[in-house]
Amino acid sequence: MSGFFESRLEAIANAPRYGDDLAHASTKAMFEDAANAWTKAAADPGFTGKTGDAASASFARSASAIKEHIDQIALLPSVISDANAALDEAWNILDALPDTGPAEKALATAFSDAANGGSITTVAQVATAYSGVQAARAAREAAALTGYTRLIGQLGHVESTLQKILAALGFSGTDFGGGAGGTKKLSLDEILVKYQIKDDPRDGGKLRLWDPYGMPHVWAKWVFERFGLSFNTRLTAEEKDLLEHMAIWELKDAYNLQKTAQGVAEEHFPVGTGRPGNYDQNDAFRHTYWSAIMTKKFGAEWAEQFTSAHEGYRSNPGPPEAMDLYNNEFGRKIATEHPFASDEELAVLIEEAVRNGDVITIDADRNLQWSDYEGPHPGPDDFDEVGGTDSLPGRDRSDFGVDDRAHHPIPKSGTGTGYYYYWR
Repeated sequence: MSGFFESRLEAIANAPRYGDDLAHASTKAMFEDAANAWTKAAADPGFTGKTGDAASASFARSASAIKEHIDQIALLPSVISDANAALDEAWNILDALPDTGPAEKALATAFSDAANGGSITTVAQVATAYSGVQAARAAREAAALTGYTRLIGQLGHVESTLQKILAALGFSGTDFGGGAGGTKKLSLDEILVKYQIKDDPRDGGKLRLWDPYGMPHVWAKWVFERFGLSFNTRLTAEEKDLLEHMAIWELKDAYNLQKTAQGVAEEHFPVGTGRPGNYDQNDAFRHTYWSAIMTKKFGAEWAEQFTSAHEGYRSNPGPPEAMDLYNNEFGRKIATEHPFASDEELAVLIEEAVRNGDVITIDADRNLQWSDYEGPHPGPDDFDEVGGTDSLPGRDRSDFGVDDRAHHPIPKSGTGTGYYYYWR
């Protein structure tokens, strides 16, 4: 699994390329010809009277605008060329990142020996190998950060130049969509319907305890506890598929993020009555913040796949499913929009979002509410989590924006094998 900055490099490298036909054209001469055509049309618009005067004035303004801004327009080829060069450099940086494979292989070997009844010396070798993996991963991520920072500077220059061209031509940033100002906020009814995913058809659509690699759950639980982990939780079949591609040290990383999210949620929104995560602001903050720090560490693509996997069980009530999926998405958005924010800064941004009503909670009548809602929330048993009477039809995962990749894991950097992380 790629680290955060490595995943951002991959996103840059996979960004769409722009055709360079314009770059190879005589751009300035092309627009000069256009200006001359408008000037000629202004002199003889083909109409008479007031209509002709209006047409003539319009054609003249167009010709004047082109001539006035032709130098800015002529910059477009270089903008396209610079952007494509940055995408090429992203691939070069990825190819040159330090390889973590040998350290991970050493840890896998040491852990296998320990799991097969190795001595105390073998257990010590696991700890040493784990430190080696952490160091290798840190070196790779540091190199990715250096390359990513350099690319962001280059792309920032490209964006700045493009914005100047657009501003000179009279366009604003919101004219092109994709920003907050150009995004229509969905209604709560729309969110309830849209943020549902299809149930996992396996295991009868139920959550079941994980028996990793055919090992009885009680044995696996004992092994996990030796590493300070507690995964005595029921999972969907897809989650179990993802876990089968996971190494113990990565499980530790994911578990630590889960515990961090719980603790930070309690700091920002202390729980009064009821259990934590009871469809309230604590729950909204916890999911949003956890999704954000997972995105920061592992990348938005993987975070989206994983956080959606657990919601695909048959009896999952519709409103809580929509709440979790929406809040997880918002957390990914916060992290990607603030790539250099610390965990503490992300927590501040997300607390502000919760208090401003930007994410979802649920009221005592079991309806979705924006997170600035101050009324009562459902109790822990107010939804049918067994019979499935409160569940809603799910959307195809591709419609929701999530690909089904249970059997096609994302390659771990430098190894070619896939690893996934788990949290609930």
